[in-house]
Amino acid sequence: MKVRYSCMPVLACFSLLLCLCPQTAYPAAYGLLVGVSGYPSLPKHRWLHGPVNDVQMMTKVLQERGFAKENITILADGIKGAQLPTRKAILEQLKSLGNKVKKGDFVYLQLSGHGSQQPQLKDGNNREADGLDEIFLPYDIGKWESETGIVKNSITDDEIGKAVLALRLKGAFVWAVFDSCHSGTMLRGAPAGDIVYRKIEPSELGIPATIHSAPPPSISAPVTTAKDDSNLGGYVAFYAAQPHELTPEMYLPRGKKDTKPYGLFSYAIARILSSNQPMSYRQAAQRILQSYTADNIRMPTPLFEGSRLDAPLFGSENSSPVRQWPIEQKGAQYRIKAGNLQQVEDGSLFAILASPADKDEDALGYAIIKNTTLNSGELEAIQQDNLPQIDLADISRDAYARLITPVVNLKISVALPQSANDAKQEKIQSFLEKLRALPQPKGITVNWVDAGEQADIRLGFSPNVPGCPRDRLWFLPSGGELICSGRHAALSLVLDKDKDKDSLQQALYSTLRSMGKVVNLLRLAEAVAAGRAESPLELSFYLRKNGHKQ
Repeated sequence: MKVRYSCMPVLACFSLLLCLCPQTAYPAAYGLLVGVSGYPSLPKHRWLHGPVNDVQMMTKVLQERGFAKENITILADGIKGAQLPTRKAILEQLKSLGNKVKKGDFVYLQLSGHGSQQPQLKDGNNREADGLDEIFLPYDIGKWESETGIVKNSITDDEIGKAVLALRLKGAFVWAVFDSCHSGTMLRGAPAGDIVYRKIEPSELGIPATIHSAPPPSISAPVTTAKDDSNLGGYVAFYAAQPHELTPEMYLPRGKKDTKPYGLFSYAIARILSSNQPMSYRQAAQRILQSYTADNIRMPTPLFEGSRLDAPLFGSENSSPVRQWPIEQKGAQYRIKAGNLQQVEDGSLFAILASPADKDEDALGYAIIKNTTLNSGELEAIQQDNLPQIDLADISRDAYARLITPVVNLKISVALPQSANDAKQEKIQSFLEKLRALPQPKGITVNWVDAGEQADIRLGFSPNVPGCPRDRLWFLPSGGELICSGRHAALSLVLDKDKDKDSLQQALYSTLRSMGKVVNLLRLAEAVAAGRAESPLELSFYLRKNGHKQ
């Protein structure tokens, strides 16, 4: 697994109501996508890899949602023909949008890259409780300048807030997405290896610790709410993390061979938008939190705010679209443009239809999808419902594949510990390696993976840090965060030297079984909400008093 944490993401339309490309309900829709991966002024190990992929992914998603290609502006390093995301370029494009938009238009703004903090200017209009300005780091970020009291070429939350307010004063609706650390007040502060964090510490920018830890100034109201009136366009802001949290970029889709690094937050938003389901911004926010929980991701906690959170996403209140895609032939393969981003899993059942307007009962045959990637999957014809296995070579060029029975992956992936610190841990690690090849007990299906691979649950030995109990095997979330004590402490097993291997195996699987049931229930809940599982589901629960067998 290669995951990186950091701070600060076409189907052809046709005239039928079954179109998979819903248009926005605005006169004009604009997108400004900023992705900063490389930072010439920073050491190369602090560069990112995900923002360029976030921008490319969201460009495609916006086009599928009806944005005209010419209305999407990309500022990113690593994309041929794109303008570099410098401070000047970002602010100029924001100003250009302000001059271009009209009342009733829509603007999607996304910034992906490193974030940090700097001391707030004494003459700033909006005072923040911690005395710090959240800053976004452009491609040409510099160092702290004591004379001016700012990090050279940084873009503050105040500046972004003022640019957003200018768009709203023209009557445009703004949806701003910040996939960076310290992003949690990017609008509120003004008018409005394996794991890499999108964050640069202030000290790395040359900010003296004595200045960075200065007492906070007094607080005043943000300009965004002070000028709110009936002529002001609506706005919604999605932040990848709370002001004190880090947000990751990681290799996605999980468990696939052709993964790329994406911002976790950008990827979650893209998946929701690609479902084409009608929902409000508040519902989309809830879906993001559900997806984090279903993937056993405990941190960060995204933040959402705005004046129109209950407005329909992109202004569209259309009914739920039919989940179907045109079938394309590529050599001997027959594929559709549906994969992990569209929340389609390997093994899902599709009906093969001669026309997208046909009913389910008009199916020519059936197929399952396999080898899914980010945006596509291969169809394999099968026999189903008394229909013979269809030869996909015989279908017309206008044929479609309609999703009939989605699949929800209920297999729990568990990563082995990173390394052992002593002879006892080495003995346990050796046993765990051998456990992968042994038959598994009933009630759970575990996919054992190596320590460096992505997993739902990670096993880890006690680190040599004060306050963390020794001689423990910890059960950690997918991000690997370890909380040793308190009400949020991770589950653990005591490595008793007198415990035999059978007892250890039994205790290990008992814990994994309990955790797996919770994870799978959360997955099912997320799948039902996303329309990827039949609803209602029938669940059976068995209650047992402590100490009783039944």
